[in-house]
Amino acid sequence: GEDGYKPGGYHPVKVGEVYNQRYVVIKKLGWGHFSTVWMVKDRKLVANIKPPTTTGIGSNNNQPVFFALKVQKSAEHYTEAAMDEVELLDCIAQERKKCESTLIAQGPMSRDGIGIRA
Repeated sequence: GEDGYKPGGYHPVKVGEVYNQRYVVIKKLGWGHFSTVWMVKDRKLVANIKPPTTTGIGSNNNQPVFFALKVQKSAEHYTEAAMDEVELLDCIAQERKKCESTLIAQGPMSRDGIGIRA
């Protein structure tokens, strides 16, 4: 409830606010004991999406890019949990980069009869 939005508690995020001069808050996605999570639109990035057409030739269609912004409670005892989460996410990002590099280095791969890359 509203009583959670106080010093040490949830930060009162509002739709339309801009964070880091870049991320516009669109809507609240959810909340938990430690934080709230918000959908934000990146004002700097756009995705080039080619919609399928019957001719197979698509035109570039710049679409906004959305992210989830997690806003941690501000009480000091929540800091360790937040830092653990950041460390875990950094580890995942590093592993993803390694996997992507390996796949790029291997080049296109064929699939066997049951759809497994070989």
